[in-house]
Amino acid sequence: MTHAFGRALAAIAVVALAACSEPTRPRPAGPSGPAARTCLPAYWFWTPERLQDERWLADATDLAEHGPYKIVFATPRYPMPSAGGIDFLDTKRFAPRFARAAKVLARGGVTLGVDLRCYLGLGDSVAADERQSLVTAHRVEFDAAGRATVDGATADPSLFPDAAPRLGVSFVRVVDQPPVRGHIDGDRLVLRGGRTGPAIALLAHAYAHADLYSAAYSRAFRAALAAYAAVGVGAAALDEFAYLPVRPDRRVSTWHVSPGAARAFERRTGRDLVDAIGRMATGGPDARAERFAYARMQREQITAVERTFVETVAETMGADAFVGVHPTNHNRYDAELSLNGLDWWSVPRRFAQTDEDTPMPVRLGLALKAGGPVWFHMFYDKRPDRIFDEIVACARFGGRVHYHAYADATFGVPLESPGLLETLGTIHARLAPLDDAIDTVPELDTLVLIGWPWLVEQAAHAGRHAMRRTSAFLDALHDAGHRVAAVPTYEIVDGALTLTDGAAHYGGRTFRHVIAWRPAFSHAKTAAFLRDFRGTLDVIGAATDEAGRKIAFDDAHPPRRVTSDAILRRPGARTDDAVRYPGGLAVVVDRATLLHGGTATATIAHDGKRHTVSVSGAAVFRLTPGRAPEPVTTARRGRPQPR
Repeated sequence: MTHAFGRALAAIAVVALAACSEPTRPRPAGPSGPAARTCLPAYWFWTPERLQDERWLADATDLAEHGPYKIVFATPRYPMPSAGGIDFLDTKRFAPRFARAAKVLARGGVTLGVDLRCYLGLGDSVAADERQSLVTAHRVEFDAAGRATVDGATADPSLFPDAAPRLGVSFVRVVDQPPVRGHIDGDRLVLRGGRTGPAIALLAHAYAHADLYSAAYSRAFRAALAAYAAVGVGAAALDEFAYLPVRPDRRVSTWHVSPGAARAFERRTGRDLVDAIGRMATGGPDARAERFAYARMQREQITAVERTFVETVAETMGADAFVGVHPTNHNRYDAELSLNGLDWWSVPRRFAQTDEDTPMPVRLGLALKAGGPVWFHMFYDKRPDRIFDEIVACARFGGRVHYHAYADATFGVPLESPGLLETLGTIHARLAPLDDAIDTVPELDTLVLIGWPWLVEQAAHAGRHAMRRTSAFLDALHDAGHRVAAVPTYEIVDGALTLTDGAAHYGGRTFRHVIAWRPAFSHAKTAAFLRDFRGTLDVIGAATDEAGRKIAFDDAHPPRRVTSDAILRRPGARTDDAVRYPGGLAVVVDRATLLHGGTATATIAHDGKRHTVSVSGAAVFRLTPGRAPEPVTTARRGRPQPR
């Protein structure tokens, strides 16, 4: 993994209800069921070094005795298994170790979780016809003799170095040319038989990942999860499952193909997948529709594999096992679409999980979709103050930081740093009032619809810039004080976002203000949603149907066509120190007293007045018309009550 701000990292929280309890000592096993509020997870890196002298056992003891965590995920780290690394699909090697680690952690009321991290490959369990290939498109120039070469054709540097000996490349075809022959000559592919001039050559690179459309993943899941459940592992993770390699040269477009993918694409479109890749690579007349079909097919299949994982966890570890799957590889929009189809909202999860600098509106959109009592955010940094800042930012909006990581020698402050576990334990104990009283996301006044087809189309050209611009807009909205959740337009197509009496409904909330961000090439269901919405609709960018025609809005309900700058200039909702929650509740989190104790003052705007309140770490206030804000407390697992 690489460091934050546009680099690849994801962390996945999968928790067992039996491990859920308030983050204060002593730590009982905790209640099961909806009453459990916070199942705080931690990340734990296993490397070859941790296996020496049973250092992993000392790690487990430290985490059990000094941390605030309820779930600790063991995750395999580089190098690859062929270089003596860690692969938890090797159950014979790791089940005995996990049995011992689970017992040590249980003494502190902590559940051991295991991260299968399938992007390391499924090893010998993958049959020859269950492997994927990566197809790349290369521009070539045929000379007068009808010859051309493609340099570097036999090596794909985007894959892990120790996988290189297993790499192979095969010549697929040259687009819009007569039949062309090809052969490998060192590190070049030599082509013969083309017409003079430029063309696109398609190459297929074999690599170790299993076919998304095969049964290889379900077999591997069942074998590994059953083996680990038998030795006391009570949680599981599928970290960066959808990490599909792409070449570092972003000018080279990539597609993933396999026999299963080809059959699925033909069923969906009636067309041959490799032919379609040729059209997508050259921008033919049907390229846009085929890009949409291909991206949706990949997203839906990734979701199907994730769902299989969720179901297998329940079958092997019990119905009470919580599984929250967060497949994203990139923490921002960046190159996410080319990796996994931007499928964050599709995968089944009970707790939303995001990472690093994912925009807050995205976090809240995912939290609405998941519907859990809290959401988790993976974060890491070399500066402890940045960690504490992130804890405060998340806590105000219903989230908790899933810190990365114990035995982290590279990316952030290791959890085992002197005093850090104890400090985090104190902080989370002071957040207990929020655990007791808040079990939903804050009040939200606006829903942002991210134009998923537009992002798919942009990915074929300048996708990274378009995705970064989307992310920057969402960040700016939140920073300006607007309380918004962001979801992609495919949530309309998939039926998660609906209209009732002209109002938008998502995750149990009603929205009468929608910002449509780049709704170009909208699916028919999305276009109908925009036409039939009867609240305030702001449209940024072109609003068109799948064919690129302007959506015909009702003259009685025209949208407001605005720019992102105009939206950001509007007054935001941030007028005091509190974040509002349904039921007349307001949350205040004070950073200084959260870290150091004591009390501080804050302001809450209520009934047209600004009220000064006292806060120690975190506090919840009830806002009642005609009365000053009242601090609230809760009976354990009960409803908030005035103090």
